[in-house]
Amino acid sequence: MEIRARMNDGWRHTSPAMSTRPRSSVPRASSLSRVRRARWSSSSSRRANVANVARGRRVIFNENAGDSSVSVDGTTRRASLLALTLAMTTTASVDVARASPFDDLASAKRRTNAKFLAGPVATARARLAALRRDLVVNGGLDVDDAREALTKATLDCATPRDSLKAYSNARDVCTLSILTRSVTKGPAARNADDSQESMAVYDALERTKDSFGVVEAAVERAFESGAEEKEKLDAAFVDADAALYDFARALAACFRFDDRSLDALLEDVPGAFVEPER
Repeated sequence: MEIRARMNDGWRHTSPAMSTRPRSSVPRASSLSRVRRARWSSSSSRRANVANVARGRRVIFNENAGDSSVSVDGTTRRASLLALTLAMTTTASVDVARASPFDDLASAKRRTNAKFLAGPVATARARLAALRRDLVVNGGLDVDDAREALTKATLDCATPRDSLKAYSNARDVCTLSILTRSVTKGPAARNADDSQESMAVYDALERTKDSFGVVEAAVERAFESGAEEKEKLDAAFVDADAALYDFARALAACFRFDDRSLDALLEDVPGAFVEPER
């Protein structure tokens, strides 16, 4: 009886006679304190268990006592794998979150560079088409006006402007050559000299320059001869436009776009990538 009284009354010594005394229906202050301490201890234990599981520690539950104890030395395989998986998932998510903005920024910058470099090609094609109408269809230009218009249409890649002739012997003033260097040596893009992209764009550049030379010679002959030379002039314009189209495609290939980005570029600068007359 004495042992039972101690358990019921918080290990306080109680005589057998006192154990038979009727208890009050109102809990004592000490009893309320014990209840609060028990609840706080249980709540703290649950929080500690959660933290220990997250750290991979083994938690041993005592079902009889309604409490749990922690074995710091032992680590269960399931808890370890769970902790490792959570760590790897968190790290991977952080890495993706960090990489995505920079990847998007780099992709947007490449699209902007490609759009900027494709603009002169669209300008050259539009000017050549206008000059073709004036010389072949309308016939309203004299030889000097035709030469000046051709120089502008070819972007100084045939006979450069007078203001650039002094520099043409020391450096290449052709705008298309400048674009080619920008997508191979930088800064717009970088491709090795022996890469397929570099070889393709340089080959397209040379073919475009050659086609400009053919147009320039055909313009001179068209003012000296009759309708037969105009037919050759018209064919020369068609070939030059096709060469510019091929050059634009080779230029875009140097950026190594995926299909979606390439389609966006074609929509942004349609004048450079419209299918030519073959």
